[in-house]
Amino acid sequence: MVQMPEKTELEKEKGQRGAEQKYIRETNRTNRGVKKGKHYMTKESNHVPSVLVEGGFMANKKSAALLKSDAYR
Repeated sequence: MVQMPEKTELEKEKGQRGAEQKYIRETNRTNRGVKKGKHYMTKESNHVPSVLVEGGFMANKKSAALLKSDAYR
């Protein structure tokens, strides 16, 4: 999670999009887009805008194998 304090809404969105694009480019994973919300891990962080990247899910065998790989992590 990357926190982005003291940024304008436009700067925050540009940072989120940049993080998303870099992740997709470097991992060649499916782009599921940017989603906004008041999730627990950000809501309880002094209301600091943040980016949470979900790099895979252990319940998915393909994702689980990638997450175990040093090259992917």
